[in-house]
Amino acid sequence: MHPLPGRAAGRPRDLSVEVSYDDGATWAKAEVRHSEVVLRHPNGDGFVSLRAKSTDLSGNAVEQTVIRAYRITSATS
Repeated sequence: MHPLPGRAAGRPRDLSVEVSYDDGATWAKAEVRHSEVVLRHPNGDGFVSLRAKSTDLSGNAVEQTVIRAYRITSATS
């Protein structure tokens, strides 16, 4: 991760990600490994919503939610 020039935020201290498969009605904690999110999609077609939260060493915080971030479809043979 490379910071933007002129940024006020410091190095990330904490990162958490939640995932929803019902358009944000319910959320589950997603696994974060080395700044990568690991998701286990349910069977069937649907959409994935994501909510990420991060705090830096200076105490700055951000939260972003994307409903229907992407679509999942069943594999067809």
